[in-house]
Order: sequence, then C-alpha cells, then structure tokens
Amino acid sequence: MKSGSRVAILVKVGELKGICVFRAGYLEHLFLGGEGLVEEFKRGKVVKEVNFSNFGTGNQYDGELVQECQRIVELIKEKLKKEERKE
Repeated sequence: MKSGSRVAILVKVGELKGICVFRAGYLEHLFLGGEGLVEEFKRGKVVKEVNFSNFGTGNQYDGELVQECQRIVELIKEKLKKEERKE
C-alpha cells in the first residue's frame, strides 16, 4: 500500500456507525451516523479518493486501522453518553 493511499474503515458501536478515512496512518475524515451512513458516504466526494476499505469501496482492507477506528468511535460514543447525562 502506498503511503498516500486513503483507507476507509466502517465500524459500528451500538446504534452509532462511523467511517474513518485514514491517509498515511493519520485520521483525515470522520463520518458518524446511523442507518444510511454508507450510502451517504458513497454519494460524497471523499469516496473517489479511497483506495482501500472494509466495506466494498476500493480494494479490501483488514489491517490495524480497523481497531483504531473502533477505538475512536467508542470514545466518541462514550463522550456523547456523558453529555446526554448532563442534560
């Protein structure tokens, strides 16, 4: 995989879905949503630059970035839960 390749990773944490787009190992874009997130992502401009993914866009990817995206979305979900409790 080339260093400039973009990798899109889809994860699900409870009802929250996330798509992390990494470039050279760094998070470049983050998309959050529920049902329909993949379809919405595929209608956007970023999808044209994705070389690898774990959900059928570009070549198949199953490396360590899957766990990194999972960790990021889990942390965001936890933060959202804390904010909901404050209200």
